[in-house]
Amino acid sequence: LEGLFVTEHFVKTEELYISNLKTWIRYIGEPERFLFGTDWPAVKCDEYVKFIAQIGTPTCIWRRNGQISYVNEEFEILCGWTREELLNKMTFIVEIMDDESVRDYFKTLSKVAYRDFRGSEKMKVCRLLSPIKGKIIHCCCMWTLKRDVSGLPLMILGNFMPILN
Repeated sequence: LEGLFVTEHFVKTEELYISNLKTWIRYIGEPERFLFGTDWPAVKCDEYVKFIAQIGTPTCIWRRNGQISYVNEEFEILCGWTREELLNKMTFIVEIMDDESVRDYFKTLSKVAYRDFRGSEKMKVCRLLSPIKGKIIHCCCMWTLKRDVSGLPLMILGNFMPILN
């Protein structure tokens, strides 16, 4: 199974192994729950999309590999990218950030990815690149993580609030 390395320690904890194996096998039987290879077993985003539609905050959802999988209308208005531009060409979140924000993104991701994280994390300043050449949108970005059965981030829901001068 992808991402599973059977180590001596893992085999010794047979109960955990069997439990995880059963979970993965259940997902294999329901392929509509899968996203792309690095993001399985995945959850459906329907509940998140309904919630996002109600709050009216510029929001983007990306997979743990950084690939953008959903943006709402408010996000399109904020940054100028259309949903089609971002989703049809397999855009990664770091592609629409300036270099300093990309560094902060990876620092933030490494801080929350492998620890017991229950809640949200903030990028105090995130500069989004607009499709309009030279235009940069200064934002604060609040992350909410959805984790997989192994505890690793499965997807990140980012709420972007513009920083007004």
